[in-house]
Amino acid sequence: MPKNTIMNGYNAAKTSAAWSAVRQFGVLKLSGSDSLDLLNRLSTNRLDTLVAGQGRQTVLTNEKGRIIDVLTLLIAQNEILALTSPEKQREVATWIKKYIVMEDVKVSDKTENYRFTEILGPAASAAARQITGDNILGMSMSGWNTVKVSTAESMLFRAPSVAETSYIFMTSSEINSEEILAGIGLPEVTATDFHVLRVETGLPMAGNELTADFNPLEGGLVHIIDFKKGCYIGQEVIARLDSYNKVQKRIMGFASASEIKTGAEIYFDGKSVGHITSSADSPEFGSIALGYIRGEAASAGATVQIEGGIEARISNLPFASR
Repeated sequence: MPKNTIMNGYNAAKTSAAWSAVRQFGVLKLSGSDSLDLLNRLSTNRLDTLVAGQGRQTVLTNEKGRIIDVLTLLIAQNEILALTSPEKQREVATWIKKYIVMEDVKVSDKTENYRFTEILGPAASAAARQITGDNILGMSMSGWNTVKVSTAESMLFRAPSVAETSYIFMTSSEINSEEILAGIGLPEVTATDFHVLRVETGLPMAGNELTADFNPLEGGLVHIIDFKKGCYIGQEVIARLDSYNKVQKRIMGFASASEIKTGAEIYFDGKSVGHITSSADSPEFGSIALGYIRGEAASAGATVQIEGGIEARISNLPFASR
């Protein structure tokens, strides 16, 4: 498949459909009758009602309520596949095993067995149906189906991504993306394209926005916190922050006429109020960035100063054309 420029993959992801192999996951398999119950007691979202064929995102947090990782859980008949951020599967496995005492839970790393290929964009559903021949309309977020790809059974699931509509094929590592996409001629979203789209949409990434320096409320992950479920590791801290409105920082977007650099300090009224976690040069929005900023300064439309004498406007996420 020919190499594409940023405009090909970037524009297709916004206006039609494109494919990408940029986004990969760590894969842990949990087996045993207590697996779902244990994950429910360790993470932010309610999981105990899930059945085979369903899935859900949830956040693992430590005792201080800080982020360990965001997991995408795919529930099968006799096992759970926990998808982690890249290179985080060993840390996550160690954390889960720390809390196995008498529970019937076994955790194994299956990352090397799988490859991920994503179809994304407004026309992603039609493109995915071309590959699978299945009617996949109505598939819920984090839900999954078994589909046939290149004569082999594979898993197809949904997860929040850099486009509103996205389908991710989880195939054997022996199947490459070109086999999955044979005959449908989609442009490729390269690593550069994906990064720009990720910053535009505000999709957080481990090592940048998802770190143990922040809690899920600061990281904009409130949609995968169930405040009515029972206890989990870090629950008391997160509940207290929410109840008493004590969230100190927020993740916001920043736009400037000058280049914004990752890691730069953010200043408001001469005081340091945060830092930039990711930055990109967007064909649509210019120099943009994601960053954590103290709540009192986190007002969309306000102007802040970025380290290096740069003036930037704060934006809600995702970035939107004015």
